[in-house]
Amino acid sequence: MKSLNIGKKVMGMVGILLLLMVVCSGFGIIKIGNIGDEIKSIAEEDIPLTQAIIEINVNQLN
Repeated sequence: MKSLNIGKKVMGMVGILLLLMVVCSGFGIIKIGNIGDEIKSIAEEDIPLTQAIIEINVNQLN
């Protein structure tokens, strides 16, 4: 490590940091996609079930 000049050390660290940034960004994008899938699932499955339960309760009260 002592044989490398300061420019090569700085460029090496910049490269490592860029790689870490790309990995973190990719992980974030994947997780945001998963959140989108979960929201879609809630909208398509859970909300209609809630509406059906509300209708059942209204019909029971009548």
